[in-house]
Amino acid sequence: MSAPLLEVRDLSIEARNGTAKPLVHGVSFSVSPGRVTCLVGASGSGKTLSCMAVPGLLPQGVRRTGGTIAFEGRLLNELSGEELRELRGTRIAMVMQNPASCFDPVFSIGSHFRETLAAHGGEGNWRVRAEVALKEVGLENANRICRAYPFQLSGGMLQRVMLALALLNDPALLIADEPTTDLDTVAQRRVLDLIDGVRRRRDMGVLLVTHDFGVVARMADDVVVLEEGVVVERRSAVELFEVPEHPISAALVGAHRALCERLDLSEGVGG
Repeated sequence: MSAPLLEVRDLSIEARNGTAKPLVHGVSFSVSPGRVTCLVGASGSGKTLSCMAVPGLLPQGVRRTGGTIAFEGRLLNELSGEELRELRGTRIAMVMQNPASCFDPVFSIGSHFRETLAAHGGEGNWRVRAEVALKEVGLENANRICRAYPFQLSGGMLQRVMLALALLNDPALLIADEPTTDLDTVAQRRVLDLIDGVRRRRDMGVLLVTHDFGVVARMADDVVVLEEGVVVERRSAVELFEVPEHPISAALVGAHRALCERLDLSEGVGG
């Protein structure tokens, strides 16, 4: 296996108001090129905060209090705010849940592509690059999409546009925080297939945050299970599904298997 692209060690995050209990404590994980690491757990387990700490996007009222974050051999802890912003737009890309909230409703989709590229000196050929990126995520009519406004596109289409925007500058790492939560089943499958296809073609590392063990089963190479801000299990996906060691992991795997069995039975009855 190649050296890790991203390596997070002993990450700790606390509320700025001095709350005694850390929100995240001693969390460690890594992402390798061409592989998917899933952070999984219930709501409030610390998975999204751990993910947001990587590019320096922790919400107001929260701060990182310990640990190191290394990306492509550089300690992100030591970078200036400007250097982190440059990494976020080039080598590290993000796709979030609820895509509608990530677009400015008064600007066209084309404006979002133009502004994204202008931030990194590439506005001149934005139409060509937008068309290439949109085609990669299965959206052929680039001119029509670029003229559209966010409210004119479905949630699934907006999520694909967000992925196209994320891919514009050829990132080495894609961070995807619950990217299918607000989508219907068909759109979920399409988005996951697109992320997996891009990962394979580009040998891109993916840090995927989810509470859905169906997504874990479909996408993960490596899995980190969190509970109340602490890692309770960290293994390959194959090992986790075969023999989960922690009771929380076992419960999550068991719930996933029970759901799959119910779906199989219902399909059999319907057939």
